[in-house]
Amino acid sequence: MIIKKTEAESFAQPGITGRKYHIDEFIKERTWVYGELDGEHGERESGETPRIYFVVKGKGSVEIDGQKSEVEEGDLVIIPPKSKYNYWSSDGLLKFILFMERH
Repeated sequence: MIIKKTEAESFAQPGITGRKYHIDEFIKERTWVYGELDGEHGERESGETPRIYFVVKGKGSVEIDGQKSEVEEGDLVIIPPKSKYNYWSSDGLLKFILFMERH
């Protein structure tokens, strides 16, 4: 199966744009997201399952439950369930891929 970017759901909110690739046929209630962040994402709380980010390009910072770390291209970030987190770009656009619960 191939999901073309033209079939993905586009989204935009302040500072972030991207596409959601719904993969329910293979993994129920999960979404694959491509995003581009310019600035701060804003604090959120993860759901019942981990959120997994892969940094495609750029540099930034991630804070998970009060612990801040630097990230860059090639890093994998795992946000545990029910964790407060936030992330920022620090070098222009931070491009990432995210595996998360569907919403």
